[in-house]
Amino acid sequence: MNIIKRIFKHGNKKEEEKSSFQEKNNIPEYFTKSLEKNKKIMQAVFNKVEDVKFRDIYLSGEHNQQINIQLIYVENIVSTKVINEDIIKQLMTFQNDDHKGLSKKERLSFLANKIINVKDYTETKETQKAINEILKGKTILLVDGIDKVLSLDTQGRNERAVTNPNVEITVRGPQEAFMENVQVNLGLLRRRIVSKDLKVINFVKGKHSQTSIIVVYLDGVANEKIVQEVISRIERINVAQINGCSQVAELIEDNPLSLFNTIYDTERPDVAAAGILEGRVGVFTDGCPTGLLAPKLFVENFISPEDYYYRFWITFALRILRFMAYFVSTFLPSIYVAVLSFHQELIPTTLARTIYAAREGVPFPIFIEMLIFLLFFQIIKESGATVPVALSTSTSIVGTLILGQTAITAGFLSADGVIIGSITGIALFLLPVIELSHALFYLRFILLFVSSFGGLLGIVIVSLLILVHMNSLRSFGVPYLSPLAPFHLQDLKDFFIRVPYIFMNTRPASLEAEDQIRQGNYPLKRYFFKYKIKPFANVDEEEQNED
Repeated sequence: MNIIKRIFKHGNKKEEEKSSFQEKNNIPEYFTKSLEKNKKIMQAVFNKVEDVKFRDIYLSGEHNQQINIQLIYVENIVSTKVINEDIIKQLMTFQNDDHKGLSKKERLSFLANKIINVKDYTETKETQKAINEILKGKTILLVDGIDKVLSLDTQGRNERAVTNPNVEITVRGPQEAFMENVQVNLGLLRRRIVSKDLKVINFVKGKHSQTSIIVVYLDGVANEKIVQEVISRIERINVAQINGCSQVAELIEDNPLSLFNTIYDTERPDVAAAGILEGRVGVFTDGCPTGLLAPKLFVENFISPEDYYYRFWITFALRILRFMAYFVSTFLPSIYVAVLSFHQELIPTTLARTIYAAREGVPFPIFIEMLIFLLFFQIIKESGATVPVALSTSTSIVGTLILGQTAITAGFLSADGVIIGSITGIALFLLPVIELSHALFYLRFILLFVSSFGGLLGIVIVSLLILVHMNSLRSFGVPYLSPLAPFHLQDLKDFFIRVPYIFMNTRPASLEAEDQIRQGNYPLKRYFFKYKIKPFANVDEEEQNED
C-alpha cells in the first residue's frame, strides 16, 4: 500500500513540476490543431537555439488541397541519413489516393505505419514531452489540422566500439567493457542473462541533462525489499544534472560520508551479470562506461573477476595475498614508526643496530620521514595515472630510481624507511578494487599520525574505532561486514577461498535472495572414484550381430 501511495505521490510531484515549468515559460500544455500556432510554440521554446532545425514540407492532398507538415530536430544528434531517406524521401512519394477515406486523426497513424520507414515512433499531445524528445535526438513531425505529433526515433550518435577493460584487467575471461551508451550496456547484459525474468525499469533524472538511469534485476531472485529501496532512492533524486555513475552512487548509497564505498562500481559486463544472478540490483547511467551493483560487501574489495577463471586452489593463494597486502599497506608504516619510537625492545639487537646505523645523518624524525616518503609515493602514483602513456615510463624512472636513490645518498631519507614505504606502495597495487585504495590513503595517514605519539596502543584503539564504524555500515540494509558480522557459514565458501563450483549450490545468504538455490547437487563419488570406461564394440562384431 505504501508503495502505491509513493508512486502516486511521485507522479503528482512530476505533474506539478511540469505545470510550473510551462506556466513560467508561457507554454501551452497541449498542441492545437493549427500548425501555425504549434510552430510558434516550438519556435518560442527554441529561440536562439541555432542547432534546432525547422523543416517545412508541403504535400498534395484530396481535392488538390495542400497538406502542411513540419519536421523539428537537433541537427547535431540526429542521423541526417534517416531523416532524408526514411522520412522526407518517403513523404515525397505520398499520393492523393493513398489516404482516401481517412479522417485527419487516422492520417497521422497512416503516415507513421505506411509511408515513413522509421519503425520506432510514439504519438503525443503534450508539448513538454515533445520538447524532451527533440532534445534526446528524436524528430517531431507536426501535421496541419491534427492536435497530435509524431516522435520519430532518428538518434544518431558517434559512438566508440566495445573495447577491453581499462581498470579491471584480467589475463583470462571476457575482454569486454561497458561503454557510454546505456542501451548497448543493456544488450551486453542480455547476452549473458537470457531470461524473461530480467526486469528493466527506466528513469529520467536531471532537470537539464534528462539523463536515463536504468535499474536491472532478476525477478524471483533479487530481494523485493532491496529492489524497492533502490527504486525509491532513485525516484527521490532531484538535481539539475547527472554527471555520471559516481554522482548517482553518492545520491543513493546509505553512507555517502564514509571512506568506504558501499556500492560496487564495475566496468565489466561479466561481473555485473554475475552480481545480478546472485540477487543484486544493477544501476546503469547513460553516458557512463561503468555500472553500479547493490548491495556491496566489504569482502568484495578482495575479489577479482579473474578468480572465477582460474582453478580454486590458485584463487585461494591469490586471495590470501590480497588480504595480507591490505594489512601491510594499511598498518606497516604506522607499526614501523611506533616500534622505532616507543617499542625498540621488540626489534632484534642485530636488526636494531643496522636500522639506527642507517638513520645516522637523517635530519627528520621517523614520523616526518615516513610522511614525506608516502606523500612522495602518492605524487608519483597520481602523476603516472594522469600523464600521457608515452611519458609514464619516464615518470617512473625519474621518481623511483633517480629521486629515490638521490634522497638516500644525500641523507634526506634512510634506506629502511624507503624499503618500508616501497613495500607499502607495492602491496597497495595488489588490491583489485581501486575504491578501497582511495579509502586506505586516508586510513594510512591517520594511523601514521596516531602511532607517532600513541605507539602500538594508539594503533589498536584507532583500529577498533574503524572496525566499529565498518560494522555500523549498511548497503541497502545489508550489513557491510557480512558474512563475518553477522556470521553466515555458507557464505565462507567464497570468502577467503573459492571452493570448487560443485560445492557452490546456494546464493549468498547475506543478500537474502528470494531463491537461494543456485544449482543442483552434484554426486561427489565421481570426483573420488575412478570409473571404468567401457570399450567400444568392434565394428565387425556389430555387423555380425546385425546380420
